[in-house]
Amino acid sequence: MLSLHASLTVPAGQLIDTLKNMKITVFDKYYTGAFTRTDVTDALHELTGMRFDCELLTKNSIEKFKKMSKKFS
Repeated sequence: MLSLHASLTVPAGQLIDTLKNMKITVFDKYYTGAFTRTDVTDALHELTGMRFDCELLTKNSIEKFKKMSKKFS
C-alpha cells in the first residue's frame, strides 16, 4: 500500500495499473494526457504539481517529474 495523499492509500498494483493506463502523447513540442480521471490520478497530479489531463507539459517538466520519481525508487 502506498500513501499518495493524506486521505488516499493505494495498493501498489493499482498504482502501477493506473500509471500504465495514463496515455501521455506528444503534441508538437509538448506532452499531454488522454485518460479518465480517478482519485488516484488526481492524487498523482497533486503530488507532482502537474496536470497531465489538461495542461501541455514541456520536456523540462517531464524531466523534473522523472527526477522526482527516482527519489521514490
